[in-house]
Amino acid sequence: MITLKRKVQYVEVADKIRNWIKSGRCKPGTPIMSCRDIARNYDVSVKTVRNAVKLLVDENLLSPVQGGGTFVCDNSESKRQLNIGCAISSLSHHSDSIEYSQRLRQSTLAAVDYLMSSKCSVRYIPGIVINNYSELQEYINGLDGLLISVLDVNVSGCVDLHKLPIPVVIFMGENEFNLPFSQVVPDHFSAMRKAFSRLNPEDFSRLVIVYNNYPNHIARRDAFAACAREAGFDEIQMDFHESQEGEAYNSGLKIADMPPRTLICTTSAMLTIPIYNALGDHGMNIGRDFDMISYDSLESMQTRYGSSAAITAIDYSHDKASKLAAELLIKEIRGKRDFHQVIKMPTELYPGKLEHVYDNQ
Repeated sequence: MITLKRKVQYVEVADKIRNWIKSGRCKPGTPIMSCRDIARNYDVSVKTVRNAVKLLVDENLLSPVQGGGTFVCDNSESKRQLNIGCAISSLSHHSDSIEYSQRLRQSTLAAVDYLMSSKCSVRYIPGIVINNYSELQEYINGLDGLLISVLDVNVSGCVDLHKLPIPVVIFMGENEFNLPFSQVVPDHFSAMRKAFSRLNPEDFSRLVIVYNNYPNHIARRDAFAACAREAGFDEIQMDFHESQEGEAYNSGLKIADMPPRTLICTTSAMLTIPIYNALGDHGMNIGRDFDMISYDSLESMQTRYGSSAAITAIDYSHDKASKLAAELLIKEIRGKRDFHQVIKMPTELYPGKLEHVYDNQ
């Protein structure tokens, strides 16, 4: 074990890491050891190492990536303007007038804003082009990297996407794709486990999970089911209800015929709103006849439906995920990394009228 006692400790630790970089021991684009490992190696506190790392970040020698570690910068690339392709629909080019969809698309544009603020040149690429590899090759000519929003591209249908010779980051999806690219996805379980840990299965006669047959919805459905089982709900209690497009209100009427004290989990606000309205029209009250947990992509955007925050919601910050995807792409290009990573965004819990369940927490 090496003991440091001469200079201020964090300055000397920074000197040691700086020497690693200059000697080539840590190459541009590669991660350094964790703060805990460095602290153990030099017999100093983790706080000391963090101060040393901050000093080197300020010197533009190191670059932290949220959830991904700290990487050595490639300063030869740091001043060159990057040309980034974005497979993201511009709101001005999109005819969808539904506020829900518009708000989600506004979040994807947060990635473009970040790229522009980082002095990158941005080229919009139509989502449909991603599915045609020969045409895509023409579009990416001269690009340093590509940012793909799953809202605008059917990534699973892009069979040749893995052949792309430039760094790619995929975001706004909720399943990890088997592709050699970095991805930003939500961690459904962080908030769902918190919600179910505060519920008693004996308080409910049924658990109904309502979903649409889309990849994101199915990922949320499966996460709801897994967390419910962990919390003690048994298979007899659980019911999976696939709601067809535009049929959510009718789904709510069917649920209204179920025994009272039903816990309803929905995989989208587009399901939650009509189901909630259908139950209300049927004379049922939340907190008395049923409770709801909604995976609600409006909540983090500070948009509520109805007259009050009646429903406990789960969501994650789409703006932060978009900015993180753009930041990650820039770091991969400048760092010349030959590996990829999946960064999981934590979901958050927004209690509604389930407050009677939470008041002892």
